[in-house]
Amino acid sequence: MTLNLCTKEDIDSYYQGGKRLIFLQNRLARMAKEAKEQGGLLSQAVAAILLGVRQETVSHLVEDYQKRTGKIIPLRGIVHDIGRSLSHKKWIVSLYEKGYTEQEISYLTDHHLSSISRYLRRYKQVKELIKEMKEEPTIERIARLLRISEYLAREYLHLLTELKQITWNNKAIFKSRQEYREEKLAKEDSNSKSEEKNLQKCPKFQRSQGWDTSLYPPSSEEKSLIHNEILSTV
Repeated sequence: MTLNLCTKEDIDSYYQGGKRLIFLQNRLARMAKEAKEQGGLLSQAVAAILLGVRQETVSHLVEDYQKRTGKIIPLRGIVHDIGRSLSHKKWIVSLYEKGYTEQEISYLTDHHLSSISRYLRRYKQVKELIKEMKEEPTIERIARLLRISEYLAREYLHLLTELKQITWNNKAIFKSRQEYREEKLAKEDSNSKSEEKNLQKCPKFQRSQGWDTSLYPPSSEEKSLIHNEILSTV
């Protein structure tokens, strides 16, 4: 694969006194398109090396270019949807809500038509599911019904809310991915400890562990458990 690191147009643009960031955006967009036309895709890491900037700067260049031109730079993470960023999904869905066809969206965003169809199909599924439900469903329920990850369900709910397609009162969709994950892990840990505590109260479990239950007078709750266990064996 051969890429032009600097073209005559780049040099002319530079000496005409254009803004440096726009100059870098255009170079990045051109090289990404050249790579795609040759059957390859640039990653952000490689693009950063070619431009002589940090990888974080490449992310900003992509975002600013999209805002300025209305088009997406076809880097590997965007084309293959490797990243979890909402930016390109939001742009695609917002164009759809404005009445653009999938073919037009594909041209404007420089995205594969199959990817456009996949995003919009899932978006419509989440949107229709919420409209069909009489009560506000949980993120977990939407994920289970549509057989998608909870993160993806939350992502599309966030999109629907931002685009004012639905009114969503559950603030969980506005939490960062890290906050959502930590909260979920804490909840699972709490449930696990509760189950373990209840299990340890069971006489059958105590006997299986070789505990001498005679040393610990049973509480009223434990007496009830013992009573129920005896009845179940009769």
